[in-house]
Amino acid sequence: MDTQQDDISAIREFEQSLKTLLVEAFAQGVPLEGRWQVTLDSPNLPDWSIQITKEPPVRPEYTPDFIEE
Repeated sequence: MDTQQDDISAIREFEQSLKTLLVEAFAQGVPLEGRWQVTLDSPNLPDWSIQITKEPPVRPEYTPDFIEE
C-alpha cells in the first residue's frame, strides 16, 4: 500500500479514536476543557501537551435558553 494512503488511514483512525474518547468522557461528565499534559514512561518518546476547548454547535437543534440544568 502507498505510504500516503497509510498516513491518511492512520490519521482517520486516530481522529475516530479521539472522537470516541471525547464523546464517552463528555457523556460521563468529565470536565474536558483545559490543558492536558501526557507524559510517557520512556525517554525515547515525546511528551504531549493538549489543549481542549469546547465550541458551541454550529446549528443547535434546541434553544439553550429553554433548557433547565
